Amino acid sequence: MGAKGDFVILYGSHTGQAESIAKLIKERSEILGLQPRLYILDENEKQFHLEKEPFAVIVVSSTGDGDAPENAARFVRRIMRKSLERNFLEGLDYALL
Repeated sequence: MGAKGDFVILYGSHTGQAESIAKLIKERSEILGLQPRLYILDENEKQFHLEKEPFAVIVVSSTGDGDAPENAARFVRRIMRKSLERNFLEGLDYALL
């Protein structure tokens, strides 16, 4: 996180609906003078580090029997690791849609 009003919007989408919602949130946030950064969930550790962000909006759909969409599957596997520290996301405030 850089400047005040800077935050991440993350999405995982199978059909594109969650992506559309994430983009709408980004557009509306920019109108309000905020500086959101939009990423696909699987870009974690490449484009952003969720554990270093103070605030995130996460928009994600499910597929089939509640499975994560393909572009979020790697992220889900990572946060489900038993070796991950329990306080991994302790400082993160978030909204989940």
